[in-house]
Amino acid sequence: MESHLQKSELRKQIRKRRIDLPNRRQLGEQIQYAVENLPVCQSAQSVMVYVGYRSEVRTDALIPRLLEAGKTVYVPWCDEDELRLFRLETASELTPGAFGILEPPAELREDPKRAGQPSELDIVLVPGLAFDRAGGRLGQGKGYYDRLLSNVSDDCVIVGLAFDIQMVQRVPVEIHDIAIDFVVTELEVIVTRK
Repeated sequence: MESHLQKSELRKQIRKRRIDLPNRRQLGEQIQYAVENLPVCQSAQSVMVYVGYRSEVRTDALIPRLLEAGKTVYVPWCDEDELRLFRLETASELTPGAFGILEPPAELREDPKRAGQPSELDIVLVPGLAFDRAGGRLGQGKGYYDRLLSNVSDDCVIVGLAFDIQMVQRVPVEIHDIAIDFVVTELEVIVTRK
């Protein structure tokens, strides 16, 4: 119970920090550029990219650049309590869906040729509210990404995108929380798992 309360308080603090952050858009563009230039991203063929929402680090510039680079790009979409993967052909295919987050429209999601499996991914780019240098990630609290990440291959690289103000000393983690491999901020690329 204590961990749950710690997470709840940390979520409130970091949300406020992120909302109050000046130049968020410009800093987010720096982060997208740094992610694109990561060797693990450049060598990856199959990439899952979250679609930035509200005060999260945006990915709207990164998605088309990954597509132009010839990557197979998947975006997540909500199907009740699960995230499903959709293979994107152009960024213009995205429309507002659950929670107002851009996602593929229902008629495209029904095409089995456009569905992806977590086990197929080389790299996964995830959002979060707080991160630490040991690979801890604090999400929104619904477990969507942890469930998805529990099904990726052992070789898949998990990268968190965050503003430096989202880095904390220690994220309270539980047994079901999936650790990440890198955190990319506007100031540095942090290798979290050796």
